[in-house]
Amino acid sequence: MKKIFLLITSFISIISFSQTLTGVVQDSIGKPLQNANVIAKPLVENAGLKFSIADHLGRYKLELEKDTPYEVKVSYLGYQEAVFNLEANFAIREHIFKLKETGQELKEIVINYEYQPVVVKKDTLIYDVKAFTNGNERKLKEQLEKLPGVEVDKDGGVTVQGKKVTKFLVENKSFFGGGTKLGVENIPADAVDKVEVIDNFNEVGFMKKVSDSEDLAMNIKLKEDKKKFLFGDIEAGAEVANDNGFYLAHSALFYYTPKTNISVIGDCNNIGKRTFSFQDMMRFQGGVSSFISGRKSLTNLYNFSNNTNDVVENKSQLGAFNFRQEINSKMDLEGYGIVSKLFSATLTESKNEYLQNSAFTFEDKTNKGANKSLLGIGNIKLNYSPSSQSRWFYNAQYQASTNDRMNQLLSVRDGQSSTFETFNNADNAQIKQYLEWHKQYKNQNHTTTFVVNQSYDNNKPQNTWLTDTEFLAGLVPLENDTFYNIQQLKKIKNNSVDALFKHYWILNNFNHLYTNVGNNLGTTDLTIAEKQFLTDGTVNDFAENGFGNDLQYILNDFYVGLEYKFKIGKWVNKPALYTHFYHMKTQQISSDYTLNRTYFEPRWNSEYEFNQSENIKFNYKISNDFPDVTKLMERYTLQSYNSVYKGNALLQNERFHVATLHYMKNSMYRGLMIFGNLSFN
Repeated sequence: MKKIFLLITSFISIISFSQTLTGVVQDSIGKPLQNANVIAKPLVENAGLKFSIADHLGRYKLELEKDTPYEVKVSYLGYQEAVFNLEANFAIREHIFKLKETGQELKEIVINYEYQPVVVKKDTLIYDVKAFTNGNERKLKEQLEKLPGVEVDKDGGVTVQGKKVTKFLVENKSFFGGGTKLGVENIPADAVDKVEVIDNFNEVGFMKKVSDSEDLAMNIKLKEDKKKFLFGDIEAGAEVANDNGFYLAHSALFYYTPKTNISVIGDCNNIGKRTFSFQDMMRFQGGVSSFISGRKSLTNLYNFSNNTNDVVENKSQLGAFNFRQEINSKMDLEGYGIVSKLFSATLTESKNEYLQNSAFTFEDKTNKGANKSLLGIGNIKLNYSPSSQSRWFYNAQYQASTNDRMNQLLSVRDGQSSTFETFNNADNAQIKQYLEWHKQYKNQNHTTTFVVNQSYDNNKPQNTWLTDTEFLAGLVPLENDTFYNIQQLKKIKNNSVDALFKHYWILNNFNHLYTNVGNNLGTTDLTIAEKQFLTDGTVNDFAENGFGNDLQYILNDFYVGLEYKFKIGKWVNKPALYTHFYHMKTQQISSDYTLNRTYFEPRWNSEYEFNQSENIKFNYKISNDFPDVTKLMERYTLQSYNSVYKGNALLQNERFHVATLHYMKNSMYRGLMIFGNLSFN
């Protein structure tokens, strides 16, 4: 009972330091004013501003400090400001603001105080950071956590009013590939002046009307005296109480001028911490135009990004370099380089009991694993703007990785022991590049996009199985030996070239017409060989028993599409009809196969926006999925120590009807977010 009493006392003491003011912002006839800005300015020193944005019903909520008087001001586009004064420890809990029209049309709202804490435009929200922070923050992450409506998760992801930030910029330029993690955890707080949040962001300004972008960008504006400077920090820690002590070292160095930006980040530790999240790695796996979708990548970056804590040993080393250089007023060159090295070791011990009728069998199993991974990425991007209505991009990326895995399985069953060792070595190299051209014509009703995207990767995984026990008898053509050594070598070369021409025609504010012509070409060369190396020096080639694959694969997709976008009130629809001409050809050891198909693939995207914080979306499409090369292998291949795989060379395409319904509601007033999804496939 005493513990419960102390808990209640503590809870009461916490909530007694704040009090809530709620209400509604309306115009003179009682119509709610959505997105009105409500700011409470403290009338004493050493107290922070409180800020709220009215929801679609005009409701606002302010959490204010006790013992502090406030001046509450409300601003809204085209209306006069309203002011309401609150005494310290006020008793009132609700207040309705009624704003009068100014009779003038303003392009933006600027809330003027000693600071300018917030500037609101149609799709942009700008925070003056110093109005919401106290100066004790070290990193940008700590500042963002104090901005109203902004949240930062443990992995460095940022959400604003419930929507995830997908593009991260510094002074309007992409920072380290556009991911938030490296920026929010490394940019020093004393360099930040303002934070801009831009909805429906598009890197090409004149494409925003037609691109249907759902990206939310965060742009960090630096202080004037920090726009030509060098700054950085070093963090180090160690625990050396025993031979297996832990260590952590991190350094970040930033050089910034209006025309030249250089950033260097280094990190090493053995505590299982990854500097990059999986989302960051997927972003750095880029090098592909955003206008090209559907390409599958064989490069697995997951091992370089996930936090692994259930291990015996875990070491991580990272070096990252980012630069941007303004060549002239029309051309920018930017790029980054990343090197990541990881090592982890695992140990799993288990005891199993097998029931076979009335007999019992016991097994003690020990599984040891080790993984070494080395990754290097180099990316360079050229931005060229010959005029305000024309934009060129060229992006090239080289990626190389080496993965070495070892797994040792020791099984003791009824006094008999057996071992099984697996070694996986893979050397992967990938080159990706694309060229984009965007052009808006003089009347601004016509816009053209042309994209060419090319990708080549060369993967050479090699697998080795070592055991003292025969395995998969009857499936794998093993020859009797005192020790079994099985090796598998794969060579996979993928090359793809995708091209797209798209024309956007704005008929009027409520009707758009888009024309698409494109071609996607993909080729794959795949060879797989399995052999047994016997202790007497001879080689048992499994190819004589139905193993081994040698395959050349081509899939070409030429398509023409027409999209019609129209708006009725708050309801936006975009029906589309595409005609695809598919050609698939497979050459294998025994025979060749060719498939030609022509399909109509309709689509329909529909969205109804109840208000800015509530909408419902419906998407429907018919699509055709053709098998990848591994599903077409006509001969056997060894997958692992306990599985053999064989494809089907006669496979054709799968045809899908896909429909999704998505509902979203975000209430800042109630602190509530609701998401609902319904899908049919």
